[in-house]
Amino acid sequence: MSLKNPNESIALAAAQRRADELQRVPEVLRPLLQSIPERARMLLITTLSDLVLDTPAPFEQRRGMAMGMIYGAGKRDELTPQEVGTLVAYVLDLPA
Repeated sequence: MSLKNPNESIALAAAQRRADELQRVPEVLRPLLQSIPERARMLLITTLSDLVLDTPAPFEQRRGMAMGMIYGAGKRDELTPQEVGTLVAYVLDLPA
């Protein structure tokens, strides 16, 4: 990374962070997320990724946020009921 262009460095770091977060979401679930608009999809990917990390936020709080995002996407018809069920099952199966 070049320090000549701080904006480029920031953009590259952000892109790497998003790529790392996506890698923590099981590959089989990634296609389900494609129907969600980009901003909401990125937030959900971040939240799902955080569920498998040790972060300062309590696990149940992170789980609740993920569930709310998933159900919200279902209410907006961005996910089918089956896709909602698959994502919810994944979140519920994660150890606290």
